[in-house]
Amino acid sequence: MDEQRTPVSSAVISERFLKDSEERYSPRAEDTTCVSQRPVKIALRKVSKEFRTADRGTFVALREIEAEIGDGEFVALIGPSGGGKTTLLNVVAGLTPPTGGQVLVDGRPVRRPGPDRGVVFQQDALFMWRRVIKNVEYGLEIRNVPKDQRQQTAMDYLRMVGLEKFADFYPKQLSGGMKKRVQIATVFANNPEVLLMDEPFGALDYPTKVDLQEQLLTLWARDAKTSLFVTHDMEEALFLADRVFVLVDGKLETILNVPFGRPRAHDLRMSQDFHALKLQLWNYMR
Repeated sequence: MDEQRTPVSSAVISERFLKDSEERYSPRAEDTTCVSQRPVKIALRKVSKEFRTADRGTFVALREIEAEIGDGEFVALIGPSGGGKTTLLNVVAGLTPPTGGQVLVDGRPVRRPGPDRGVVFQQDALFMWRRVIKNVEYGLEIRNVPKDQRQQTAMDYLRMVGLEKFADFYPKQLSGGMKKRVQIATVFANNPEVLLMDEPFGALDYPTKVDLQEQLLTLWARDAKTSLFVTHDMEEALFLADRVFVLVDGKLETILNVPFGRPRAHDLRMSQDFHALKLQLWNYMR
């Protein structure tokens, strides 16, 4: 007669998996440090931000954020809604001033937007009356780049994001994913030193999102942009980033090193190591 076995509940299995992942990916001291291992590009020095409202008083959006982002590093900023992620991105972009502390880029205080920082917004930010190629050219046009040169640069980046055949289309003729590719091409064409992205793929379907993540990494690897990427998506954060900053209630809770090498293939998302680290990140966010 076969030995009778006691069924193992899903709760026990989850507990064992959690324990295993914590042992394998429990952050060491160097993993949670706020100091990058690369030359510092962006320094956050006790950055705080408060909003004052007539009916609710003062709302604290950021609480003395202290961290550094290295030159050419890709950092994902993740956390629950209302945790201060977009506010921090806007402070780095110079779109809103901090009420305490300061942001330094290359050692210089950020006081306003500048061409050294390119922003990809969550909402579509295209000129609907300009053709696709003219949208990509816009920043170069403002900088008085010669016409032939800016057209060539715009076409190069449209080719990289697979939209060279749509150069003469208007944005309204494009899908949501295609519009996002135009935005990314526009920012890269202007050659900023820092790339700031606020949930650029949040509204897209999963296959389109995955495709754009991989295209973004291809562009990022080519140009080595220092990048700060806001997302709610743990998989997205781990697939894209060198480090993940977890922001909860305006406070930097932890910094998680992502141990995967580059380039990263789609199969990485299916690996046990990836899912174990995703579970670890989930625990931080909780």
